[in-house]
Amino acid sequence: MSIETCTSIPSWQSPYQEETFFQDSKKVGGNCREVVIEGQKYFFYEFGEEFIAWEVPSYKPKIIHELPESHSIHCLSQVDTYDRVDWKTVAYATVFISKDRQGTENYSKRFQRGLVKARGERVQHSVAETNSQIAEVLEKFKDHPAQRGFYDYDLFREATIQHLSSGLAVIHAVYINDPEYCLLGGAVVLKSPTQVNLRFYTSDRTKHHAGHFLIDSIIRHHFENNLINIVDLSGINPPTEDGKVDGINEFKLQISKRVAGFASIR
Repeated sequence: MSIETCTSIPSWQSPYQEETFFQDSKKVGGNCREVVIEGQKYFFYEFGEEFIAWEVPSYKPKIIHELPESHSIHCLSQVDTYDRVDWKTVAYATVFISKDRQGTENYSKRFQRGLVKARGERVQHSVAETNSQIAEVLEKFKDHPAQRGFYDYDLFREATIQHLSSGLAVIHAVYINDPEYCLLGGAVVLKSPTQVNLRFYTSDRTKHHAGHFLIDSIIRHHFENNLINIVDLSGINPPTEDGKVDGINEFKLQISKRVAGFASIR
């Protein structure tokens, strides 16, 4: 099987390995640790009974012998299309779009039809900037625990406000003004200098196809910034034994089939 080399994508720079994310997490009570090995900082976050450094782009082999007990690094190990990933060697995977190789022109026909319908319904996009706009978008997640990663709502809100304050997060909203204003969906996007992560997003299931419009608007908005090279759709699950994918996977794969896989180094 031909695996695309990791060096063939723009440098992976996850927000999870930014010191700002680490400091924000500490401020809201997260159990996280900084480990320095050979002058390199790695930021670990409690996950079950261990601490994981998420989405590290590379590591030196010597690091394995210096990792504290119960700590592991999820390091970028392969990049390929969804159906070609070696899932036996992957601890975590995510779908992404890179500006250099795959822009919005490679959406599936089904996703494109949803966009056409959304535009026909006059759905609009904006970045939420005022306190009232931000509060309205975050309130959209209150009755949808899965869309906020099953985090307690108050903690989700507190962490998001902290990320906004530190400049790590951007809040997006989609809405209609016909016949009057109605918020249809929103997203919390985390960013590093060259990469964004669509960490949380939710939308109403209506004729407006707001979810399609939301994702497309976020991708286009951030690719207009010349420094942003990668839009990460925040996770993907492997196919089931019968080859099927769940609804969230299926939606993401309409946007991109390009997957970054991370091996667990411990």
